[in-house]
Amino acid sequence: MNWSKQPVQVANQTKSVPLWKQNEELAKKSGARSTTFSLNGDSYKGEWAHDKKEGHGVYVWADGRTYDGEWKNDLRHGTGEYFVPNDKGELVKIYTGEWRNGMQDGQGTYFYTSGDVYEGGWRRDLRHGQGVLVYKNGDRYVGNWVDDKRSGEGQLIHPSGNFYDGLWENNEKEGKGVYYYVANGQRMDGIWVLGVCTNGVVTATDASDPPKPARPLPALGLKDPDAIIRKA
Repeated sequence: MNWSKQPVQVANQTKSVPLWKQNEELAKKSGARSTTFSLNGDSYKGEWAHDKKEGHGVYVWADGRTYDGEWKNDLRHGTGEYFVPNDKGELVKIYTGEWRNGMQDGQGTYFYTSGDVYEGGWRRDLRHGQGVLVYKNGDRYVGNWVDDKRSGEGQLIHPSGNFYDGLWENNEKEGKGVYYYVANGQRMDGIWVLGVCTNGVVTATDASDPPKPARPLPALGLKDPDAIIRKA
């Protein structure tokens, strides 16, 4: 008999899972849970999946900072709101919008302690893409951002109605642009370097049809940061 051609039969063996491993899996947090506390004083109340924060939950740091929103794989991911405590023990909303892998990423609104408000695109915690920054003094920048700086095409609009429409780089007017003196019926075309117009040419505008900012001014969902304070 040619034994080399005979099939080799192997007994069907089922590998058992050690009891300690079974207990470890059972101990992992999954689903909705009541508040859990960390040794550093932080706390979390919300949903879990395989021992990681997943779904909706509220995380409170020991110093009072609070995140209320979505989680994925133990990181802030999805939509959520971030609050910080003020001197009165109240939580003030700082950011509301999209998050990705623990960072502000996507579309969101940020309320600065200076009173400025930004609404627009974010990438890895930095303003990026199209966005509107409303300054406390009433000025508005509407345009493009790159790595947290005004860069590309944008308009700076003043409460008086005067505005600049042109190119920006590293937060400064840089390149070809036009400044409109609406009240005076004039415009100044020129090349800008570090925020200063060079070789500017001033001409009259049509008084019957005064220039207006071309880019839309989106209505901010919440213009007054003081109106979004809640008790801690």
